[in-house]
Amino acid sequence: VIVRGAGGLGGGRAARQRRVRRGRPRPRGPAAGGGLRRDPAEPAHHAAGAARAAVRRRGLRGRHGRVPAGRRAAAGAGLGGDDPGERRGDPAQPLGRGRARSRHRRARGEHARRVRPAPAPSPQQNGLPPVTPALDIRDLAIRTAEGRELTRCGRLTAEPGAVVGVSGASGAGKTTLIRIINRITAPDSGRVLFGDREITPADVYRIGYLPEERGLYKKMKVGEQAVFFARLKGLSRREAVVRLKQWFVKFGIQDWWDKKIEELSKGMAQKVQFIVTVLHEPELLIFDEPFSGFDPINANLLKEEILALRDKGSTIIFSTHNMSSVEEICDHITLINKSRNILSGCVDDIRRRHGANIFEVAYRGDEAALRRAVEGRCEILEGSQDKSVYATLKLHVGRDEEVRAVIAAVNDAVELRSFQEIIPSMNDIFIRAVSGNL
Repeated sequence: VIVRGAGGLGGGRAARQRRVRRGRPRPRGPAAGGGLRRDPAEPAHHAAGAARAAVRRRGLRGRHGRVPAGRRAAAGAGLGGDDPGERRGDPAQPLGRGRARSRHRRARGEHARRVRPAPAPSPQQNGLPPVTPALDIRDLAIRTAEGRELTRCGRLTAEPGAVVGVSGASGAGKTTLIRIINRITAPDSGRVLFGDREITPADVYRIGYLPEERGLYKKMKVGEQAVFFARLKGLSRREAVVRLKQWFVKFGIQDWWDKKIEELSKGMAQKVQFIVTVLHEPELLIFDEPFSGFDPINANLLKEEILALRDKGSTIIFSTHNMSSVEEICDHITLINKSRNILSGCVDDIRRRHGANIFEVAYRGDEAALRRAVEGRCEILEGSQDKSVYATLKLHVGRDEEVRAVIAAVNDAVELRSFQEIIPSMNDIFIRAVSGNL
């Protein structure tokens, strides 16, 4: 007969006395006062009650009277003892099932709290090999059916993060060159390299092109049309609207979102087309006469945006007839005449290289004394001209080695206020180059 004790099945004093009377030895743990070891002949519920009694004797209950799962499992596995470290369980021993489950839940909670952003798709995942955003044009040529050559461009390079100006007289071949880069027209010979490989149709998504002739649909609304063009360049509708709102506010045309294109002025329509060109943040930007139709204020705004795009790393091809814009914006320039590349290089280097050693002197004093001082050392091009307080004189120094001697002679003869070289403008160089006098 089994009587339930105060500590559970088989765990009270009466149960222990009954086992002794039957001649069954009391189970003990391997150490004095240690955990219990189940006798194979003893029923399972006896061992469970004895385990709970051992837990109470060792004081393993929690602060609220309940035995934690890990401690209960440790006591049943014989890991408990009088030492507090043994009560918590020896890390070198196998964990009880409850303790292992608790640790597993904590581990899962830690992993669940970690936010791992999805990696951005690589160019290989998009089906495009990685490229360097630079343009290299080599020996392009277009011929008629009879074999007559219409266009010939020897070499044109655009480095990453640079603005390259392409200039020339009307009909020189600038637009044809741009159409070849955009794969609108195919050359009969030559190569166009985008980075380190031939340009492909997929690279069109990396190019932004603002043509000279505007291509907006007059009956469509401004916002609707801008979103349409943005989606053609691969943007989602949501991303396109977010970017467009930002650009519209920057250009002050946010109130024109629901207007039709035909209601806009030429300058306003030009703003919309510029925004659509740069919205997808292309690596290569091509602007064909971008300042056409702009007043000075808006032209300056557009100029600042172009320079900001350059600073972000975009490569920019800039086609214009305005040589002052070339000097202000472009880092390099290529002059085209009769479909031929006649001059290329850095803008500042070209201007210095084609200077004629002409200097302007600003002074105060006797002009006759100045003329006597420089006689035989340089050529006087223009007589003295009064400008406010100081008079000026233009001199041509034949050799660079003589410049220091001329400055010293002028300084001894009169009160010298400035002595500066007159560097030719790109407009002067352009006229001389086209006329063949360069």
